[in-house]
Amino acid sequence: MDTGFISKFDWSENGNKDRLIYYWPGERAKDEMKRTKIKSINNRAEKYLPGPKEEAKEFSKEQVDLINKLVKLNVSEVTAENLIKNNDQELIKKWTEAINYTNARR
Repeated sequence: MDTGFISKFDWSENGNKDRLIYYWPGERAKDEMKRTKIKSINNRAEKYLPGPKEEAKEFSKEQVDLINKLVKLNVSEVTAENLIKNNDQELIKKWTEAINYTNARR
């Protein structure tokens, strides 16, 4: 049954007993991709346009210490800063203490 979604396909083995399958889009797939691109750009225009800059937030010494503690637990610095900005510090402290009693790998 030809739906116009795939115009051609091919496969080959990659030497590890795995097969690679290659698909070429048909006219229907190309049309759908064009519509999706236009729609996604239109729906996300605010992300591409410059807006007001976010104020740089300075962290207190206690917050910096907590960020460093999270980083030592293999949390990325960006994630640690976001956690501190958006969550209760006491809860984060309890979590960092509780992690020492789990089987989590660091």
